[in-house]
Amino acid sequence: MLILILEDDTALCSGIELALAVPGRQFLSCHNIAAAKIALQINTPDLYILDINLPDAGPSGASSGLDFCKELRAAGFTAPVLMLTAISRSRLLSAVHPDGFHLFSYYAVF
Repeated sequence: MLILILEDDTALCSGIELALAVPGRQFLSCHNIAAAKIALQINTPDLYILDINLPDAGPSGASSGLDFCKELRAAGFTAPVLMLTAISRSRLLSAVHPDGFHLFSYYAVF
């Protein structure tokens, strides 16, 4: 199983890998959308774990995990998507709409 993790916090990304590591599971860790797009040119993940808040910002292309999820679905990628964020639950729920992801989880920032 190949899991693409799109998370700009490198320590959190490593922690996710550590928590999910089992024999036979591989990870593509990307810290911005541009790197994830490059990884997808030669890989087809079985699962996506996407952070919502990402450093990519600009007038063209995806600037958040939600935008990237929309792009994945539009390009025909059908693997499950788990959205990960530190956004408060109320703020997140007011912004979430059916973008093709399966689950979302938030984590506390201390």
